[in-house]
Amino acid sequence: MSEDTVLVKSETPKLKPKYRSGRYCCVVGCVSRQGREDVRFSSFPKRNPEQTELWRKAINRKNPDGSEWYPGPYAVICGFHFICNEPSNHQNHPDYIPTLFPTKTSRQKVKTEADVKRYQRIRKRAQLLVENEWIKKMALRKSEREDSKLRKQEILEKRQKIVLLDHCYFFGDEKELKRKFLENAERVEHLEKELRIVQGKNSPCRQAQDKKCFINTKSLENEEMNPSTRPKYAGHYCAADGCHNCVVKDVSRGVKFYSFPKEEARRNKWITSLNKRSSDGKPWRPKVSKLLQH
Repeated sequence: MSEDTVLVKSETPKLKPKYRSGRYCCVVGCVSRQGREDVRFSSFPKRNPEQTELWRKAINRKNPDGSEWYPGPYAVICGFHFICNEPSNHQNHPDYIPTLFPTKTSRQKVKTEADVKRYQRIRKRAQLLVENEWIKKMALRKSEREDSKLRKQEILEKRQKIVLLDHCYFFGDEKELKRKFLENAERVEHLEKELRIVQGKNSPCRQAQDKKCFINTKSLENEEMNPSTRPKYAGHYCAADGCHNCVVKDVSRGVKFYSFPKEEARRNKWITSLNKRSSDGKPWRPKVSKLLQH
C-alpha cells in the first residue's frame, strides 16, 4: 500500500448518521426540530376533527401551488406556539388552539398570557362554586340525618312511656298493683265464659237443634200476605214471665224461639226452672205450641 493511498483514506471525511426523529414543526417560519429536550412537540388531535380543523386554520399554511394545506399523519407542532408550552383539551382554555406564531408581535403574547390568567381565575372560581355547592349538600344531608335521628329518638321515648304506663307493673303502689291484678283476673274469667258459650253454640248437637227448632224468618215475613201458611204458634209470646218477645216481631232481629221438649224429664226441668203459676194458682203447664225464647 502506497503513501498516496493512505493519505486519500485519511483525508476522506466521515459521514454523520442520519437523525431519524428529525421532524420539524409544521408552522411556517419555525425551525424547531423534534428531538430537542427543551421543546415539547404535539401531534394533531386526530380523535377530535373539530380541534384539528381549528389548528389548521390557526397555522394558516399554504401549499407551494397556493392550495390549502392539510396536516399529514406525522405532522407535529412545537410547544413554542402554545402559551403554556403544551395544548389543552378544554375548549375555554387559550391553549385549545395554537396562538403564538413567528409573525405575531410580543404584544400578542402578553395578551394571550392575560387570557391564560383570566381562564385560570374562571376555573378557580368555578371550582370554588362546585366545592361550596358540595359543602352545602353535605351539610344539608347531615342536618337531615340528625333530624331523622331526633325524630326516631322522640318516637322511641314516646313508645317507652306508653309501655311503662300500660303494661309495666314492676313499679308502683302495692294496692294499685293488686287492684289491676284482680281486674285482669276477672276479665280473663269473663272471656273464658264467653269462649265456652261460643264453643257450645258451634257444637254439632247445638247446630242440629237450632236447625230443627228455629222458625223460618222468611215464612213469618210473608204471613200477612198468605195467612194459610202461618204456623199455629206464630203469634205467641215467650213463656217466661216478664219477657214480651213475640215470634212475629222478634225473629227478624235474630231472636231464636224453642218449643218445649217432648221428653217428660227434660220438660219438667224446664217448667221447674220457669217457676210459673197459672191464674188460679195451680202449677202452670205449657201447651203443645208454647215457645220459650233463647
